[in-house]
Amino acid sequence: MEPSQYGTARQPRPLVFPPSHPGPLSRRAIPEQQLLGQGFPALLNPILEPLAAAVTAFPPTAASALPLKDKLPLVDRLATLLQSLDRESVAGEALRRAWTVLDAAFTAALGSEDGLECVCRALRHGIKAAGLSGQAMLPTLLQALPARFQQTRHPALLYVASELVKVFAREPSAQAGLAPILTSLIVSSCQELASLPALTSRPDLTDDLFLLAGRTLNYSPTLIVTPQVLPPLLDTALLATLVQHREACRSALSFLRCLLHPSDAPAALAPTPAAQQLLREQLLRAGPPLARLLLAGAAGAQPDARVPDIAEPLGALLRLGGPQALSWVSSAVAAVPAVALEAGDQQMFLGVSAVLANAAGSGGDAEQSEFEGALFRLADLCRRNARARVAAQQALLPLELQGVAV
Repeated sequence: MEPSQYGTARQPRPLVFPPSHPGPLSRRAIPEQQLLGQGFPALLNPILEPLAAAVTAFPPTAASALPLKDKLPLVDRLATLLQSLDRESVAGEALRRAWTVLDAAFTAALGSEDGLECVCRALRHGIKAAGLSGQAMLPTLLQALPARFQQTRHPALLYVASELVKVFAREPSAQAGLAPILTSLIVSSCQELASLPALTSRPDLTDDLFLLAGRTLNYSPTLIVTPQVLPPLLDTALLATLVQHREACRSALSFLRCLLHPSDAPAALAPTPAAQQLLREQLLRAGPPLARLLLAGAAGAQPDARVPDIAEPLGALLRLGGPQALSWVSSAVAAVPAVALEAGDQQMFLGVSAVLANAAGSGGDAEQSEFEGALFRLADLCRRNARARVAAQQALLPLELQGVAV
């Protein structure tokens, strides 16, 4: 340590907490040997015992959120402890011991956004640290999470489910249990987000919904490419392409890209003909409005910084749909009047689009980069003045969304 103008600086004295004090925790502060034997309860019990006393001292009503507020630092310490455990078996045991208290804390925190977020964070860290050792807790979690989501519609529960997907979705023994919880959480979220104003008012829920859906597509797409989940999820994604919130919009666009790009979900669905057929059917149903909405976003319904994000799902739509998708894009572009996009400009964009449509799954980054550049040019032309922008929006957006999305 460098000396100060007042002399040599003293070395800071380390903080020492008595065993009964929960104290600040960090990954480095927990030696591995303390996680086993008698040391493990010594770390966990000073957190769980006062927290259990706090959540059981009051009736399970929204009013109990106020007394619990003073105990949220204990929940944070529990989250840090669970995050710090580097042995899955130890973390699994810690999660099992903590579950009853966390579940009671969730009930006590009803009505407190911060409290619910805090409890979900601890649960998520426990699931992540436990890994497959947490499988014994899986039936309990699969039963509890949908019920809690119905109570609160809190987006942090979708984040918890996303962690379950990451850990268990590739385990054949767990997939049958995961499917109902994902169906319940996603369909309920879509019902909550059934309009553009609803999406706009709940960007956190929109963001976490599509993060969950995108992760599920990456790990086990058959869990959500089902007749119960895919149609409402796709309808919500169409509207979310216009939501004026950066992260929520980008999550929806990323989900669409993963769903449609031939090398992503369609390739993973190859061993499942029924899921492939469902995706084709939904593509035929949703493809034409999706093409229009994505082009509307590029033409001015979204900030110009969003154009690269829009290019990804639009390019994926062209690759997967081939000539049919090209016809949807051509129909949408042809509807834009010359004041925004003249015939020569339309043909130039459609020529680049045709390259992707004809390449199907064989095209690479060069073709996508060229398409993104063409979409930028289209965006610049449609945004060059207010008259062009309004004309493009009126041509591309359905009447009920005109003025709402811009």
